[in-house]
Amino acid sequence: MDFETHIICGEEVRILVPRSYADCIELIRSDSFRHNGRRDSLPRILLGAMSRTSMAFSLWFRLSQHRGWAYPITKLMLKQFKRGHGLLIPPRMRVGYGMYI
Repeated sequence: MDFETHIICGEEVRILVPRSYADCIELIRSDSFRHNGRRDSLPRILLGAMSRTSMAFSLWFRLSQHRGWAYPITKLMLKQFKRGHGLLIPPRMRVGYGMYI
């Protein structure tokens, strides 16, 4: 795991930079906890992503931050959510744990 350090409002904040899909999944789980208030398993997160736009966007956004083998698919899906729902957050933007839309 790699972290970037930023100064926000005078405080030092460390933000995880996903270097693998395992890092992306950790961030997706933290987003799911923010949405649901509980630690869900990955299959349950995927089911939630199919029914909630905010979780689906979070899933594709987090997966598109890593340029691995699935990057073309994740980028395409993220592009569909951007167009369909007007969510304009670029994948290169660093967002810490627990993103909530």
